[in-house]
Amino acid sequence: MTTSEMVSNIDFTAPPRLTGTANRALAQWNGTATAVLQEFWQALLGNRITLQVARTDSSVAQKAQQALPDPGCAALLKIGPDRFDSMVAFSSRIVLTLVSEMLGTLGEEWPVERDLTAAELSLVELLFGEIARAFSQGWPEVKALPVELDQILVRPLRSRIFQPRENLIRSVVLIQTPVGEEALIILMPQAGLASIGI
Repeated sequence: MTTSEMVSNIDFTAPPRLTGTANRALAQWNGTATAVLQEFWQALLGNRITLQVARTDSSVAQKAQQALPDPGCAALLKIGPDRFDSMVAFSSRIVLTLVSEMLGTLGEEWPVERDLTAAELSLVELLFGEIARAFSQGWPEVKALPVELDQILVRPLRSRIFQPRENLIRSVVLIQTPVGEEALIILMPQAGLASIGI
């Protein structure tokens, strides 16, 4: 084997990744929070919806936000004592699917994309509130981490929550529904995670 075959490509423009310890701590928190969220959602949606963490990587905010589903909907969370911003983004298609499952009207195909009604938006607020509660209760310390739902963002692709060059950690969680699989995307700033010990 030649030396050139042993050299791997390194992208020096990519944001730094979390250290091994921080990555394990985040993976543990994400895994626990996802399991807790599935449990909370089962009380609202039944047991036909499952969640599974797929991957975690790092990205600059501008690039990460460009990859968000559009149209879509997101939960803007305030996390920790410093209340740093984090986002959990969904496509409109999966939001309508979750609402339809909650109402017992989900058919055998993805719902037709449309704007949410005021009543449906209140159900989304309930579902997204459970995300904040799951992240708080999934925290691996004795004392729960303060996490609150600040607002629901419609079209998160157009939001200006993070500075364009801010380093973010992006986690992808797969949502399995009776009509198919879709991903939700969690964006958290590296600096914010460092402020809570990750």
